[in-house]
Amino acid sequence: CDINPTPLYKVIASRDWKHVTDLLDGKEEDPVWSLPGLTGFQQLMPNLGVSRPDVTKMKDYQNKLRAQARTWILHRQRGSGVLKWRMLPIHVALSYQAPFEVVLRLYHLYPGSIRCRDHRGMLPLHICFYRGGEDRVLELFMDVFPDALDVKDDKGRSAIECTPEDGSD
Repeated sequence: CDINPTPLYKVIASRDWKHVTDLLDGKEEDPVWSLPGLTGFQQLMPNLGVSRPDVTKMKDYQNKLRAQARTWILHRQRGSGVLKWRMLPIHVALSYQAPFEVVLRLYHLYPGSIRCRDHRGMLPLHICFYRGGEDRVLELFMDVFPDALDVKDDKGRSAIECTPEDGSD
């Protein structure tokens, strides 16, 4: 049972990366995934004339996305209520091997997310190594938080030690 499943989390969990990118870029309003009461940037600019967008609505949209990028999603076992996992949207995206463009947008929404550990004590860099993430994602994380290479997860592993070849989970 997911707790705090934001629209951003739900669209990331769908693994439809074009849809995720469109949502993050404000290009799409979808009744299932859209932010309540808001429209995409394209719809704020009638006839694509881009004469003068409603800056207040655009800022509100970005602020809501930033809030969702900072929202921890929890998953508890049904019945017992035991916490199974806890992740930010960037952790979820990396777990699903999201493309660089998605990860970059999530990073820009919440730069501090690369310093946040999931339920296993893993930073986004650990997850990227574990899931075999794109080199550009690894480079981004190492450029902006080089000390992450020395951080150990709850099993005492550095990010480099979290490669799938090590046989651990």
